[in-house]
Amino acid sequence: MDAGCGSGEQALALQTRYPDAHILALDTAQSMLEHGQAQVGEGKNNITWLCADANTLPVRDHSVDLIFANFLLPWQDQPLLSLREFRRILRPQGLFVFSSLGPNTLAEWRAHFSEAAFPHVVDLHNLGDALLREGFVDPVLDVDDYQVTYQHPEKLMHELYTSGLFMEASLPQQMSMEKALQFEIVYGHVWGKEKPQANEVRVPIGQIKGIVQK
Repeated sequence: MDAGCGSGEQALALQTRYPDAHILALDTAQSMLEHGQAQVGEGKNNITWLCADANTLPVRDHSVDLIFANFLLPWQDQPLLSLREFRRILRPQGLFVFSSLGPNTLAEWRAHFSEAAFPHVVDLHNLGDALLREGFVDPVLDVDDYQVTYQHPEKLMHELYTSGLFMEASLPQQMSMEKALQFEIVYGHVWGKEKPQANEVRVPIGQIKGIVQK
């Protein structure tokens, strides 16, 4: 599954990488899906275009081997619900690969506006804890910081507004226009929990109080 597929470039890349797989290209914007179908060709390349919300996925439990979500979580109103849904549909030992935004993203502007003006951001460690709480296992996360410099303030504002990174059309007069912006990008992958075998009992190692030596 390419969750938040947009116009479908990554869905096509997944199909190229895994030619025998059935790809689900998921997005809430029907117009983006239609654009992707027009570019790729409807019914071709084993890609199914699905208009749905990641918080309520119309997908069977434990039916997806790989979930790829590139910058989907910051645009979810309730990202924890999306994680719960991904955990539900992911097969045991399946893989969830994602990218997100950390709290240093647009840090220069956050003191001047309400959080409603920006996408959701989450600290690397908090995201790892959330994944474990939702039942994923062995999370691996990393973070990179980028500074992007613009020559023209108008281009900066246009790109931020049209991308949804900043939902105000203009800045207050008392706030200077910054031409350099900071972005904190969080990358990660995590696995679906393996189902215990029949008649198998598992005890977490932290609950073992002592070791019996013979």
